[in-house]
Amino acid sequence: MAKIGYIMAAAHYDKLEEDRQWMQEYGCVKIVVENDADEKSRQLWKQLMIALERGDELVISKGSVMMNNPNELSEPATGFYCGNDSNAKDAVREILHDFGWTDTFDMGDISMSHYTEMLGAFWVPVFGQLNTMHWGFRLVR
Repeated sequence: MAKIGYIMAAAHYDKLEEDRQWMQEYGCVKIVVENDADEKSRQLWKQLMIALERGDELVISKGSVMMNNPNELSEPATGFYCGNDSNAKDAVREILHDFGWTDTFDMGDISMSHYTEMLGAFWVPVFGQLNTMHWGFRLVR
């Protein structure tokens, strides 16, 4: 079981070395840094997903501040998830709630992952415009 770090290095993100150091201190044996110019293909992410073994821990950069601190926003954002395994989806929903997500939405089976991935791709250009990760999506029902 290994801790493996992943950082999406956006052009305007100035905390790359800080994130890398934090991951090393956290015990990551490998740190993958992907350039935002590769956002569309995400080859390193795909290779990382294939290489992970049962029990490995994937560590996402602290730059993903809104993932683990959604309550820093002025109003709740929606955490979207999907999958084919109902037990896994229950676990993901619990993890989101543990992180502080008060609004979550089950998108359905794994075929919906293409849509949730599009939300992730949206982050890079918005970060480039706002120069902050303190924003989120909200599903108004």
